Amino acid sequence: MGQPPVLTRHQFASAAKELVRDQEDKRLKADDPISILYQGWVWQEHSTYSHLGYLERSVTVYDGLPVDIEDPATDDAVLETLDASEAPSCQSLPRFMMQQYVAWSVTYEVPVFYFTLHDSGGAPIPLDRMYNTSIFRKSRQLAKTPKDLTSALFPASSQSDVHEEESVPFPLLSQGDHPVLGTGHLARKLLETLRANQPSLGITARDLQCVTIAGLCHDLGHGPFSHVFDGHFVPAVKGPRPDGSYWCHEEASEMMLDALVKENDIPLSQDRVNFIKDLISGTPRLSLKNNPPEKRFLFEIVSNKRNGIDVDKWDYIARDTKAVGETCTLVASRLIEAARVIGDQIAYNWKDAQSVYELFYSRYSLHKRIYSHKTAKAVEHMIVTALIAAEPVLHLAEAIDDPKKYLYVTDSVVEDIERSNDPRLATSQAIIRKLRRREIPKRVEEKCLPSEFEARWKKLITPQTVADMSRKLLEQRKRDAAIARHDDELNQPMKEVVKEYLQDTSMAENTAMDDREDDVAAPLMPAVELEQDTRRTESMDLDEEALTADDVIIDFSTLHFGMKDSDPLEHVSFYGKGNMNVCLPVRPDESGYMRPERFQEVILRCYATDAGKRSQVQDAFRAVLQSLPHDVQKEQAEESATIPKHEVPVEDSTPTEAPSTPTAGHSRTGSGSFFSATGSPDTSPRGRRRGPSMTPNQPNSFTTIQRTPNTLGNPKGEKTGRKRRSLGGDGGSPEKKKKLAG
Repeated sequence: MGQPPVLTRHQFASAAKELVRDQEDKRLKADDPISILYQGWVWQEHSTYSHLGYLERSVTVYDGLPVDIEDPATDDAVLETLDASEAPSCQSLPRFMMQQYVAWSVTYEVPVFYFTLHDSGGAPIPLDRMYNTSIFRKSRQLAKTPKDLTSALFPASSQSDVHEEESVPFPLLSQGDHPVLGTGHLARKLLETLRANQPSLGITARDLQCVTIAGLCHDLGHGPFSHVFDGHFVPAVKGPRPDGSYWCHEEASEMMLDALVKENDIPLSQDRVNFIKDLISGTPRLSLKNNPPEKRFLFEIVSNKRNGIDVDKWDYIARDTKAVGETCTLVASRLIEAARVIGDQIAYNWKDAQSVYELFYSRYSLHKRIYSHKTAKAVEHMIVTALIAAEPVLHLAEAIDDPKKYLYVTDSVVEDIERSNDPRLATSQAIIRKLRRREIPKRVEEKCLPSEFEARWKKLITPQTVADMSRKLLEQRKRDAAIARHDDELNQPMKEVVKEYLQDTSMAENTAMDDREDDVAAPLMPAVELEQDTRRTESMDLDEEALTADDVIIDFSTLHFGMKDSDPLEHVSFYGKGNMNVCLPVRPDESGYMRPERFQEVILRCYATDAGKRSQVQDAFRAVLQSLPHDVQKEQAEESATIPKHEVPVEDSTPTEAPSTPTAGHSRTGSGSFFSATGSPDTSPRGRRRGPSMTPNQPNSFTTIQRTPNTLGNPKGEKTGRKRRSLGGDGGSPEKKKKLAG
């Protein structure tokens, strides 16, 4: 299946309004079954923001159409818009009132279909009955049309490469695929499975309701561009609190939940609201005084602080893997069926230990390849910089404490900045224009480091330190150039003598040859440097300016399996079929030894904001890297001498051969260390697999920018290198050699 057509907000609004006009002008035939599907729509402008309009209509749908109805006039897709008098064969079927909406999705840039479904009394119908209504059944009439509902509803996209699926009248996301509904769906499914398999747990309808709502509302607090807002923008603008903590989107989720319940008069008691908030945070706080006490295992479903296995992770791993066109190996249904509550915590069958490990690895892999991609991080920096520059005008950070304001702080803030005529937003607009033209910062260096290096190097490697090093390098080059000029003046008389000698002996044709061991002319005169040092043009330009902090971006990205630097499997409890009421951690000999030595790493990247300064930024960054204190490496070597927790030596009664004989088996260099126990580079077979003499201070061999040959004294720009020539090259012919020797 292809992708739905991508539309801008303006294209969506124009096409939707044209559809409404077609209805009013009777361009849609009233007796055409297909046209009936597109009738009744009204364009609704947002009460505050006119550019946030949407389509809306009310229709009647029927519950469980008889299978023997073959008359096209009573087809499923048509019956949803017919009243009872027009469909006499459906008089006996239950009718539901459906309120339908078509809005533009900021996230996916496509039209999205929303609806609410209620019975005649106004109560929402259960999901299982909803799936049996005519709106979800296949449409035989639409299967005969060449276009799906999306292209018919929005003619502006008819030229796009839209996908066609004859059996479904419009692209439909299930609850498991929906970016919002998926977590709530999985949360309810997990709890229903636990209740069916373990009735003694006493899971109530109240538990089901609160856990499902927590899954639906756990990300209500996300700001523009998801974690970029609460992870980078807000900390940069507001800084830490007095206690050192930072604002997070879960706090906003609780705030928005309170506003949602209050403004819509949702019949939820305060103790249930408090319970839902704690389920979202994963920690019982507000619900501690609830009577009877809440079940502790319920706090591991939406946000699991004990081991990180929760339905939120199941949801986004499956969804995002599918979104990037890959096959997801995670099967949430298997883990749901294997889940069992033992000792007030959720445990899994030990046979599924590999599936649990792959869950954590999938998380790491997505962060490594997608979320922390070098280009994604560069774009994030541009967005954050633009938002910070716009903060004095838009006051986005102030909205995090006001639900009415925060409701409208969405990704559309970028378009708001672009549309504005406020001159104070010129800087932000310039950044966004660069982003639109894909003029993004260029990565010049990347290093993968053990996690402990982040705290030690973050204060030492900053844009300012790189800029300062650039100034020092420039000053050093100027001093070297002055010394070279002085030496050149001293050697000038000798060069003149050599030049005259070569002309007199007709040996000029040999001056481009390399020195050889049999060069008989070598003892006659000292070697003289006749050619220039080959360096990139940027390094030889003594008039270039030193870098500023604005020319450099330094990014530290921490990646882990879900439990920081610890093995997540150590925090998961498993049970066996022999005793399903006892849970234990799984040992390597029970699950497998193929596990990483480390579970957390840091990716250090340096970017140049100006592509023309890439070489200069790389030189300065690498110089900073080389200048870092070596005691950091020594501390790492000392830490590597410790034995990992999961490899405790067992007593061996076998006599030791000799005190000097190395003991094989349990002793090894520590968790992913770069160094041996002595502090020198690890040259063991394991160390050699990671590269010769590898240290964190070394430059990345694969990111080195190609040097540009210096053209001074070399008009054609050949790479001449730094050569030292003896008189006469290799001496030429035997006659010439004999002449020189004489």
